[in-house]
This record gives sequence, structure tokens and C-alpha cells, in this order.
Amino acid sequence: MTAREFSDLFKPYLPVRRVAEAAGFAENTWYTTVTRGRELTADELDRLRAAVEAHAEEVRGLAASLA
Repeated sequence: MTAREFSDLFKPYLPVRRVAEAAGFAENTWYTTVTRGRELTADELDRLRAAVEAHAEEVRGLAASLA
């Protein structure tokens, strides 16, 4: 998966730049990675997966507070 594919897939559902920062990408590094369409490494995908899961947990907590 390329960074652009990741961004396009998740952009409608979460703040992609915030998740990328949580995964350890500096904003300028993430932007360059997306615009060049570079394939993400297995480590980068693992970090992004963990960041997406953490964000989902945060949203679940916010949703629970509405009950």
C-alpha cells in the first residue's frame, strides 16, 4: 500500500495527518511520502495500524460519553 492509498482510504473517516503524526511521521515527511506515492514499509504500516486503532479507541470513548 502506498501512502496515498492509505490517505485516500482513511481520509473520509479520520484526520489522516494527525494519525500519521501519532505513527511517528513528521508532517513534512508524511506530505513528501504521500505526494511521491512511495510504498509504505511493513514497519510504517504497523505504526499506522496502531495509530488508527488508538484513534478508534479515542472515538469509541467519546461516543460512550454521549450516552
